[in-house]
Amino acid sequence: MQTFREQGYPQLALNSWFGIVASARTPPEVMTRLEAEVSEAVRSANGTARLEDAGFGVTSTTSQEFARVIGADTVKWDKGGRGHRLQGGLSHERALPTHCCR
Repeated sequence: MQTFREQGYPQLALNSWFGIVASARTPPEVMTRLEAEVSEAVRSANGTARLEDAGFGVTSTTSQEFARVIGADTVKWDKGGRGHRLQGGLSHERALPTHCCR
């Protein structure tokens, strides 16, 4: 199988990430609690070990940084997808922090 570079796409780099998002209507106090609970679970020794055992590289970001990652990837793939039938549309107004999988 040819790499993207070999196929004529030298700038194409794929990264995947996993995270949790909530409705933009989620009350701030609920977001604060969710952010704390998710952070605690993923940063725990057991949480980190389980993710690493599954083959994930565990990283930590704030909810604001995760929103920027989603926004940047949405722009990147929207731009790259034009003319190739790729569609995006993920809202990132209420992104919880992601600690996993980049």
